[in-house]
Amino acid sequence: MKKLEFKHAASFIALSLLSSGAAADKWEPGVGASVHYAPLYELEGDTGGLFEGDLYGLGLKYASSSNTPFSMEVSYQIGSNEHSGSSAEGDTDILDADLSFGKVFFLKNWELIPYAGLGFQQMNQDIDASAYSNNSDLVVPERTHRHLYVPIGLYLGSSSPLDQFDFYISTEYQRVVMGEVKLGGSDSQTLSSNGGYGFRAEAGVHFPSSSSFNLYSGIFFQQWDIETSDRSASIIDGALTNRNEPATKQVSAGVTIALQF
Repeated sequence: MKKLEFKHAASFIALSLLSSGAAADKWEPGVGASVHYAPLYELEGDTGGLFEGDLYGLGLKYASSSNTPFSMEVSYQIGSNEHSGSSAEGDTDILDADLSFGKVFFLKNWELIPYAGLGFQQMNQDIDASAYSNNSDLVVPERTHRHLYVPIGLYLGSSSPLDQFDFYISTEYQRVVMGEVKLGGSDSQTLSSNGGYGFRAEAGVHFPSSSSFNLYSGIFFQQWDIETSDRSASIIDGALTNRNEPATKQVSAGVTIALQF
């Protein structure tokens, strides 16, 4: 698979400097609501097909106040993308939800929270039918990825009083444990897709307010590597054909602005 192009890396670095993810501070107690923008979104197949675009989204989260807290998050993103090797264009929407349980350890002015849980992601992609081509591993009229995964993460946040500057960072490994891929069109198929992993990193700050909320700003990076699906036989143009979804890589990066209540 290709590495991120220099222009995309430069865009992400520039955004990082401007604003220091898809939801508010994961482990800050209370309810958080966020908006986020990812100027970098790529979906790449293992034989070279590549869609590029951007994503806009909303997120909600709730974290309990405890030395053994739990956190619930849900986010929804939409965007458009273009295929680099053809005239194909499409729309993408991504739903992500997870429930995590952690343990708080205090280290002087910092709180360290290792955590684990269970998550679900669904990615839908609709491609312009007039641009459909059999010459690309990714250009099909419709594609849906659904995956159940286990997130294992580490969170580090400053535990200073709310009248001071607060900072947080987190990294998360996401292991796919079960999933499926549905490929649409005249020969619609649903294939088992139980292998793969993701990685997510976030960093941000929040600015305390005299009101009942805090303002957050952050950056995030998300990558998913989904292994080749199981093969499934179908009849295409009168012939028995084995079909599968190739291994894919999804990458997104962007910024978040959120209110924490």
